[in-house]
Parts: sequence; C-alpha cells; structure tokens
Amino acid sequence: MSKKSLSVLIIDDDPNAIDILKCLLEDFGEVTEINAANGVDQGIAKIIARLPDLVFLDIDMPGKNGFEFIHELNQLGLSTTIIFQTAHPKYSIDAIRHAAFDYLLKPVDPVELKKSIHRLLSQEESKIKDIHTLQKVRFSTRGGSIYLDTEEILYIQAEGNYSELFLSNGQTKIVTLLLSRVLEQLPESQFMRISRSSGVNLRYMRELDRKKRQLVLDVEGKRILLNVAQKYLNSIESSF
Repeated sequence: MSKKSLSVLIIDDDPNAIDILKCLLEDFGEVTEINAANGVDQGIAKIIARLPDLVFLDIDMPGKNGFEFIHELNQLGLSTTIIFQTAHPKYSIDAIRHAAFDYLLKPVDPVELKKSIHRLLSQEESKIKDIHTLQKVRFSTRGGSIYLDTEEILYIQAEGNYSELFLSNGQTKIVTLLLSRVLEQLPESQFMRISRSSGVNLRYMRELDRKKRQLVLDVEGKRILLNVAQKYLNSIESSF
C-alpha cells in the first residue's frame, strides 16, 4: 500500500449496497481505484488478478459467505485488509476472530466510514515512517560497499560465491557474500529463503501458487515470478 493511496474491492451480492458504498468512497481522495464483485468466487478472481489494499466484505451472501472468502484467501497465501459491512450485528465477534480491521453496519454511516478509512491510512503512514527510521544495511561489493534500506531489496539470487540483489528501482547489485550470509544480515521476519539459490522480501509477495511452485511479487503493479522449492512452501505460508 502506498502512502495516502488505497485500491478497494467491494464484495457484496446486493447491487444497491455496492452503489451506495462506491458513492461514499468516491469522496475520499485517497481512494484511487474501486472494483466490485457480486460474490466470493468473483471476489477471489479479482483478488488474484490484482490484490487490493482494502476489501469491503459482506457476510451473508448466496453460496459462500464472507468467512469462507477469508478461508479461501488464506489457502491461497494472500493477505489484505478486510472491513466487514453487514446488516447483522450478530457477526461482530466472528469478525474479530477473523482479524477484520473494522466492522460496519448497513446502511453504512458516512461518519463511521470516514473514521475507519482515516484510521487505516494513519496506521499505514506510521508503518512507512517506522521503515524509514531503520538503519541501512551495509554489504561488501567488489569495489567497496553499498548501503541499502531493507525495503529496497525485492529478492536475492545466488551467483556462485557472490549474490545479486534485485532492487525496487529496477537496479541490481552484486555483493561479495553467499546467499546465506546476505540473509543473515536482513530481518528474519521480512526475508526468507525460497530455494537453494533464492531469497525474497515477503513484503512484496502477492500470490503463492502451490501447484506451479511459484511466488508472485508485486512492485507498483509490475508482477515478478519466482520459483519456489517444494520444502519452503509451508514455511512461506506460515510466515503470515
């Protein structure tokens, strides 16, 4: 999620509820993209195509309900912020158990919606500030040293006794360290080995395909495919 920018997906079987929420969201300058789905299956397809920052999720829908949507999302190894919107207050405890960011009753109160959106944006801005206060990590190169923020590193590929760092600005850097040594210098909660010759920044991960054993990174709308060794699949999923 970029600073002060939100892409939104609304999943609801009620077209009127979708239209009302769309109108309310259009008043927020931070909301740059709004899509809609009329049920869980269509919602999952749109999530896979382009993972949104925020999902407004109805609970009672024909076929699969909102909680089943979250279960399928977890099975796919995908993660996004969920705000439930429902006409039934009885689901509030279940929403908390499913780690929903917020719970709004229909008809959605514009004031409550505004509070929820601004609280989410405030949290994301705090995360960005925390990232920028981190110290840079130093890596040795053949010509000297480079200093990088961890957020700049998308993934790492082993190159014999060296490693190649692929950066978010499109550049690559060769460092005179084995992959294992590079990963030792990076936050364990953020970086993970995904094969004998690759490591990845999990914060850029958007999709994990167990069947194809592929991981998808999303960098400002650009998708990067990386192969994952079978033995690392469970570790990647359990890291979230």
